[in-house]
Amino acid sequence: MRCGDGRAEIRPIESCYLEPEVHSILEIDTFNVLPSNCKRVVLLIAVRKSELKGTYVGKYIGWGEKQNLHRSATCAARVTESREWYDLTGHQRAPVLWPKGHQYRHIAPANRERLVANCAMYEIYPPSNLDEPHLWGGILNSTWTLLSALQFGRPVGNEGNWSTMVADVNIMLVPDPRIATVEQRDKVIQAFLNMEERNALQFLSERRLRTMAFTSSGRANELDGLSALTELDMPDRRELDDAILEMIGVVSPQRRQELIDELYAYLREFFEATRQKEEKAIINKNTARRRERVRPADIAAQIHKDISEKEPELLAQYDSHFLDKSEPFDTYALPADGEARPYSDMLVAQAVKFMKGAKTQVALIPTLISSQAELITLLANTGTRGLVRVPHDDAECLHTLENYREFIDHRDERIKELIQERTSDEDTQEKILAALMSLINR
Repeated sequence: MRCGDGRAEIRPIESCYLEPEVHSILEIDTFNVLPSNCKRVVLLIAVRKSELKGTYVGKYIGWGEKQNLHRSATCAARVTESREWYDLTGHQRAPVLWPKGHQYRHIAPANRERLVANCAMYEIYPPSNLDEPHLWGGILNSTWTLLSALQFGRPVGNEGNWSTMVADVNIMLVPDPRIATVEQRDKVIQAFLNMEERNALQFLSERRLRTMAFTSSGRANELDGLSALTELDMPDRRELDDAILEMIGVVSPQRRQELIDELYAYLREFFEATRQKEEKAIINKNTARRRERVRPADIAAQIHKDISEKEPELLAQYDSHFLDKSEPFDTYALPADGEARPYSDMLVAQAVKFMKGAKTQVALIPTLISSQAELITLLANTGTRGLVRVPHDDAECLHTLENYREFIDHRDERIKELIQERTSDEDTQEKILAALMSLINR
């Protein structure tokens, strides 16, 4: 296994401790995920370190402890009387997965092998008496559920990307098989089995998606050789959507077909409009390359103005939006300068060290618990300085850390997209980002 900074080290591990991990929807082409789709593995060890003496995996764990991996907030919080910091076992296996991000494909893979999934794939746990991968594969891969994802999710940039965060998935409207008959559920399962093993098509054809690129490069005559089929042209998808409608109570076959026709017509227009918007963004980006250079500070100010008017949630602040002030908290004074990093040694169990350059220490701030050190590090390195309040309770601190980290990841990804829409020059992008973050942090 490759490990270490930059994955530069290679260490042997007994294969019995490894399982395939579903890491990305990009690895999956069908409506079911199999071990052969997985390019990565996860380490699953349920025994004590003392029982691993003389094994390669025992040495690997020892190497991890030398890197202080066991002191991180997440790993340290995992330790109990019966559980080691590296123990990821005992995890419930989901029958179906839901991807956090979508574009022109819609795949919610049935997980009949009960594989472990990465955080980019949400694990769906239905009622135990209906824990059937093919039933939920049919429900979540139906076009009706795709429509719900588009209603409750959110667009990301101008590239046809669509995101469903945890909060979005929790409020999505999804067909409920508990109110259906056994025959209706079986019909959904059979319809899904009919489409399960074929490759999932996109909701825009390969020919349409390549039109702009082929035309601009003088290869328009090659477009006729590309497929014009979309997922909406597949009879097995229509069969599945019909079964879903019958399951939720639309009795008339004629009415079901009318509803499906209306849905498909809407989605054809929706994805065509999405692609046209994407193509305009590409044209604007190419035009920006040829324009006279604009000051990065001016572009940053315009982006900040657009965010304030159209996406104000990206300007959420830690203290007012993420800290629960009804819970006990501790206050720390963070220096104005220095890069923050978690730190511990023989004298200090957990702390945050602020460094200026490789050798100059600006400050060392001991914390009561390791999760506080993790949260303070994140806050400091994303622009929060001065007096900072962090939860006193470890569980509350971990909860706050997770929520704020998810927000920062989403915010930074969106900001990167907004900058890239305006310029393709990497040096200019960095200058715009610095100016924009200064405005946001101020």
